[in-house]
Amino acid sequence: MTPITNIRLAWIAVFLLILLMPCSGQERENIEVITFNIRYDNPADGIFSWENRKDMVFWVIAKYDPDILGIQEALKSQVDELEEFLTEYSWLGAGRNDGHHQGEYVPIFFKKDRFMLAEEGHFWLSKTPEIPGSMGWDAACTRMVSWVKLNEARSGNEYFVFNTHFDHIGEEARENSARLLTDSILSIAGSGPVIITGDLNADPESGTVKVLSQLFSDSRLGAEVSETASGTTFIGFPADMNQGKIIDHIFVSKHFIIEEYEIISDNTGGYYPSDHLPVWVCLQMSAQ
Repeated sequence: MTPITNIRLAWIAVFLLILLMPCSGQERENIEVITFNIRYDNPADGIFSWENRKDMVFWVIAKYDPDILGIQEALKSQVDELEEFLTEYSWLGAGRNDGHHQGEYVPIFFKKDRFMLAEEGHFWLSKTPEIPGSMGWDAACTRMVSWVKLNEARSGNEYFVFNTHFDHIGEEARENSARLLTDSILSIAGSGPVIITGDLNADPESGTVKVLSQLFSDSRLGAEVSETASGTTFIGFPADMNQGKIIDHIFVSKHFIIEEYEIISDNTGGYYPSDHLPVWVCLQMSAQ
């Protein structure tokens, strides 16, 4: 058997064990969130192609069992496979090119036994955010935001979740996207609890992150317990753990206590689920 076949078989074996474990998500008082750039389905990636990686992506999601999952770079075929695998979740998303099925999605998955979808929407990171497929400023690609308002069945609490993927080239586009995202959140969510997940293509010292940090807490800095041993969320193909680029982020409003933060680095022999490492946080609603 090839090395890739051995790796896939090893991950599938552990994955099956995970499926046999009891699900405790319904009993949680906290909220566990993951942001994960899964890398689009690009056959030119060779041994790192989606077909060779997807079992590990599914395994990581099953292992950490988030209540809310923000995905970046998923094409329609990948969203379909995620939907088929994530049977305990509902989801919301659209293709960035046309607002329907064309182009990458930034879908939001959420546990359907815990949350009910109250509102949903999308907007584009441009000067005309209401126009599907519109591009903004010096961006190289069309970029967008998908959002949901969730009602928690048990507590009655309401949460707004915004998921996005900022441009990888345009610095002006990233900073203006952060401003547009902030303004849109204030308009949509008002003073309600907000969770932001995304690949911002911006490091913690960037102007982009500083814009978001004016109103929201960076979970990496605000966590009571933080595991950042890798020191990077972008690792590339093949994986280089010395990239030092923390560009995948979870921000939250003041309504939350950030109990734990972790950059997930699960792998098999240096073979990783994606060219990005997922970020996981554990949140608790503040008593205030």
